[in-house]
Amino acid sequence: ALKKLEIPYEISGDIDVIRNAKVLVLPGVGAASQGMKNLKELGIDQVIIEQAKKGTPVLGICLGMQLLFSSSEEG
Repeated sequence: ALKKLEIPYEISGDIDVIRNAKVLVLPGVGAASQGMKNLKELGIDQVIIEQAKKGTPVLGICLGMQLLFSSSEEG
């Protein structure tokens, strides 16, 4: 969708790139427990929280939205 709308974007797991983003989009497909495990292993979970607290807009899509909640009954 971003490409179609000609909105520049970057796909990255690099913490510095995420920290410098003006907007974060967290997409995902799969199980919440595994998705959160992956984010935690990379340290991305805390960076997303830091950015949200600073006021950076965060959009979660599908699994990404589930991962923004404080807990899940899944897994």
